[in-house]
Amino acid sequence: MLDRAIDAYRAAPLTGDVWFSVGREAWVRAFALAARRGKDGHSRVQEMSDALKAQVLAGQVTDHFRTVGFAETLRQHGRVDAAGRAEVCEALFALAERASSEYPRLSRHLEREALAWLGGSDAAAANAATERIARTYIAEADARIQTDPEAGALVEGHFLEKAIAVLRTIPRSYRLDNGLDELIDDLRTRLRESRESSMEQMMRIESDPVDLTDAVSYARSRVSGHADKFDALGAFATLAPPINEARTRENASKMLEGSISRLFRSSTFSSDLRKVATSPGTPDQADENAVWVEMVRTVFFHAQLLGKGIIQPAQEVLTTEHRFSRQYMVSLCLESPTVPEGHETLWGDGLALGLRGDYGAAVSVLVPQLEQVVRVMLRRHNVYTLFVDEHGVESEKSLNALLEMAESEDIFGAGMVMEMKAMLVVQGGPNLRNDIAHGLLDDHSAWSYSALYMWWFCLRLVMWPVIEMMNQARRQAEVSSEEPMATTGEANTEPAAEVMEGVAPGALMEDLDEAK
Repeated sequence: MLDRAIDAYRAAPLTGDVWFSVGREAWVRAFALAARRGKDGHSRVQEMSDALKAQVLAGQVTDHFRTVGFAETLRQHGRVDAAGRAEVCEALFALAERASSEYPRLSRHLEREALAWLGGSDAAAANAATERIARTYIAEADARIQTDPEAGALVEGHFLEKAIAVLRTIPRSYRLDNGLDELIDDLRTRLRESRESSMEQMMRIESDPVDLTDAVSYARSRVSGHADKFDALGAFATLAPPINEARTRENASKMLEGSISRLFRSSTFSSDLRKVATSPGTPDQADENAVWVEMVRTVFFHAQLLGKGIIQPAQEVLTTEHRFSRQYMVSLCLESPTVPEGHETLWGDGLALGLRGDYGAAVSVLVPQLEQVVRVMLRRHNVYTLFVDEHGVESEKSLNALLEMAESEDIFGAGMVMEMKAMLVVQGGPNLRNDIAHGLLDDHSAWSYSALYMWWFCLRLVMWPVIEMMNQARRQAEVSSEEPMATTGEANTEPAAEVMEGVAPGALMEDLDEAK
């Protein structure tokens, strides 16, 4: 009965569309059952292997991808001797050459299957095949441009990227002997021109205007009229709490449910035309990567709206009514448990620069310092922040690795961790931390609302514990006084404290007692 089952499965014809619908699965099942027969199944395995081999050797360009499927199934499940392997490999290379002019994609798949049959037995042949694969990508790029010189640039870049990536896998000695390094340089120049053309063809999509009148009025009223400059600065630093991570994730999932954008591959380019991020399409509405991309976009838009509608208008009023010297900000940092010991002057300088509107210089100082704050906070809670390589050399983990640690959310809260990831280390976002670290921050990004928001984010992080300490000191002073209100235990809190209520992140406030 097992032999009958094998014969029934391999009865599926190797012609037409049957192979792609049920044929391949049937033959794979027949191979698996024949293998269970042990020695008794060898004859059937050999018969099926010979049949598939004959199909590969007789393959034609008009068979399209069926020959590739035959060869792959034979390689994975059949039995072919060394001479037979050489025959199959030679046949695949020959068919790929015949298909290269009219069907570059088919030629590319045939070459790759031939490489799999070749293994590591012939390095020179493997390098030559890899070069031909790269040239099929170039041929497809040429075809797209010839078909549509304008719209084709959007697709041309994809094939040029693939060609460069494949050529880079070839050993340098072969590239030098065959002039492939010059070809790579030419392709890179062409890729840049293609991206410039693509960027010119893109259209700006704008939403309806957003009315920020109420937000501006609220922001100005919150910081105006304070007699004490500390209260004014505290009100400014607590204009808005961190974003709610759970709500942002929920909203991102809902956005994907009502959109087909997740089905399509998308790419993000920097201002200097580098591709900095790509998102593969997915039919899964709950795909975590797609949800995260939407969350990053939400955080970015939140930063833009908050910067333009609340932070900037409030800062104009704040700096008109009060003057904050560099020394004042350094003194404030000395009092804040957030700022690591020995870093107070750097933090004070960065905050003072932002108050003067010099956001580029401010974030250039503060963002690297913020990474150290995350590291120090984790250490205070006995979290190991070092990376040890195979030689025992210890290195500090990067900001991205630190924020991925579960303890970071316990200390800072999920919302603040999400903001730092989206604004500082994600390629699809502003990516301020990496741009600053590698000298890629340009004037446009340095004086953007993203930079403004991250400067204010750092100010909020420094001010939170200081505001709470000041409010506690005021409460203690009132309790010790002889006024009737003091006997009730009620406190006359300032507006800044009201905003602080229920907003302070995670275990950050636990450091207050030690600081006091």
